[in-house]
Amino acid sequence: MKNPQFLRTLSFSWAIFFFFLLLTKPSFQQFYPPNAPLIPNPRLQNAYIALQAWKHAITSDPNDFTANWYGPEVCNYTGVYCAPAPNDPHNTTTVAGIDLNHANIAGYLPEDLGLLADLALFHINSNRFHGTLPSSFCKLHLLFELDVSNNKFTGEFPSVVFSLPSLKFLDIRYNEFHGKIPSELFDLKLDALFINNNYFQSSLPENLGNSPVSVLVLANNAIRGCIPSSFSKMAGTLSQIILLNSGLTGCLNNDLGNFKNVKVFDVSSNNLVGPLPESIGEMKLLEQLNVAHNNLSGDIPESICTLPRLKNFTYSYNYFCSEPPICLKVLEYRCCRLPSESKCLPKASAMAVGKNKRISKGKKGGKKKATDPFAKKDWYDIKAPSVFTTRNVGKTLVTRTQGTKIASEGLKHRVFEISLADLQGGDEDHAYRKIRLRAEDVQGKNVLTNFWGMDFTTDKVRSLVRKWQTLIEAHVDVKTTDNYTLRMFCIGFTKRRPNQVKRTCYAQSSQIRQIRRKMVEIMTAQATSCDLKDLVQKFIPEMIGKEIEKATSSIYPLQNVFIRKVKILKAPKFDLGKLMEVHGDYSEDIGVKLERPVDETMAEPTEVVGA
Repeated sequence: MKNPQFLRTLSFSWAIFFFFLLLTKPSFQQFYPPNAPLIPNPRLQNAYIALQAWKHAITSDPNDFTANWYGPEVCNYTGVYCAPAPNDPHNTTTVAGIDLNHANIAGYLPEDLGLLADLALFHINSNRFHGTLPSSFCKLHLLFELDVSNNKFTGEFPSVVFSLPSLKFLDIRYNEFHGKIPSELFDLKLDALFINNNYFQSSLPENLGNSPVSVLVLANNAIRGCIPSSFSKMAGTLSQIILLNSGLTGCLNNDLGNFKNVKVFDVSSNNLVGPLPESIGEMKLLEQLNVAHNNLSGDIPESICTLPRLKNFTYSYNYFCSEPPICLKVLEYRCCRLPSESKCLPKASAMAVGKNKRISKGKKGGKKKATDPFAKKDWYDIKAPSVFTTRNVGKTLVTRTQGTKIASEGLKHRVFEISLADLQGGDEDHAYRKIRLRAEDVQGKNVLTNFWGMDFTTDKVRSLVRKWQTLIEAHVDVKTTDNYTLRMFCIGFTKRRPNQVKRTCYAQSSQIRQIRRKMVEIMTAQATSCDLKDLVQKFIPEMIGKEIEKATSSIYPLQNVFIRKVKILKAPKFDLGKLMEVHGDYSEDIGVKLERPVDETMAEPTEVVGA
């Protein structure tokens, strides 16, 4: 007979064991079912455990990126990439990369991801992951690229990145990180660093210059103080510097000319003071220079406008006293040589000097006004098609000409993006739609346009995405009766059935496929049965979306069904008669030759960048 004392001791030991088992996090037993085949490769076995834990942490996957994340064949999972393990003589297969960019997945990152010890690439940008980066990432000693941008991560700067010896690319922009920017960040051997559009509040660490990065983007944070003096140590590696809207103060370093490899230098929308350093003229590879919206003063160095590769130099909203004539010559030279379908202002924004004191010295030492670069330009009225309530939607600039024919060449095919609210008499219910109108012809001082596309604002799309529902999208290429080829994008969201108690309303894969087919059928039928003008009239009250919502109710009830985007892929040969039909009874200034009055004066225009 067995000793009772021994049995009691054994029972107590088992009780302690199960107690600690309950306290531990779910692991292999939970995510590796007993009836699943064993994976002989221990690396892939760990990857299976990590990925199943991650799938368990996902709360929404509207595009079914993780629908095939089951079974031991992890290398076949969507977004998972395998390769031979490094430093392994047997070339054992392992998970080397994860790419779930633009998947719109919601959830969090579990600690189990630390089991992916051979991971080199981890890209999850443009999703809805929240929380913080797991501390187990410190085990990813081979991680080379980490991109978690455009998500909803919070907390202070993720210090776990300091434990990644192989890291070269770090992108955490467009999140909700806050606090100080740690000095340890600039001791990492990175090649590219993006931390812009967060909520960091601190001055730049003094060891900023220790970083060997070639791309440095710190924009749109609440950084305070001056650029550290150590910044000059980065001259040998930097090619792009973007520090706009960062709260910087002080002066620009006089040794900027040492940054021989820099192509982009943007310090706009800060509180910088003092003159522009003459040494900027030594940055021979510089293509983009933006110092607008600061408190800079003095004269514009002539050497800047002679840089051989400079494409854009914006310096408006400062206190500059003069600009060299060479800058204005460069402006006119570049404008005259742009293709006819291009706009002059975006390229010439460099020399657009609105809101500056533009006074230069004359030959005899006196003062006179610099030449106005807009003196030889005229304003033209933009006319929208008659399908819209508001016809006069704005004005555009074009170089002054002797007649409408030449003006037409300069304006033809210029595209204007306008809010539908402005086109519908200020109706704010349509503010989320952006309508693109393309210039087709010039009559007098009027630019006649036609519909050239539509899109939703980013804020509107984000507001539609909610918890516990499935997002369904479809697109199709169609041709209207007047031979316009369009690509239409439809979006819709599932909703609860009548009397449904359960909060979630996720559609099954088969239902999603049926709904997509129905979306394509209805979009095709609606577009191919009418011309472009009639089709646009269907977009404004969202007739097509309502029809799709009604037709799919028997499959799964939908809500917020919209034609969210329309692109014109191909237009028919230009026909003035058809264009006049689009504009209705329109005869104002047709065929009028333009002549500018001698005494006409023009107000100095505000700088337009990227118009």
